[in-house]
Amino acid sequence: MNSAAAMYRADCRAQAGAGFAAKPGVVEEDGDETLFWCGSYVEARILPANKTEALLMEARELLAVFLMSRRTALVKERTRQRPELLPDSLIS
Repeated sequence: MNSAAAMYRADCRAQAGAGFAAKPGVVEEDGDETLFWCGSYVEARILPANKTEALLMEARELLAVFLMSRRTALVKERTRQRPELLPDSLIS
């Protein structure tokens, strides 16, 4: 998850625009890969499941946060380019 954390930090420091909206996607990929490898280690009995439960739960929660961050950034980027696409829930 170190790579995902580094990308999230870069994401927070990025300029607005398409580059900003793309970075959470990279974070998502890294987080998903982390979940895959942790799950693989448990299945291969390299790591005990009881020692990884909390880690996997936190990784899933972080992945959900990054996913929502990316969606929000994409909506803002699209509406910046075409304000008429702004969802009614974001107008007020």
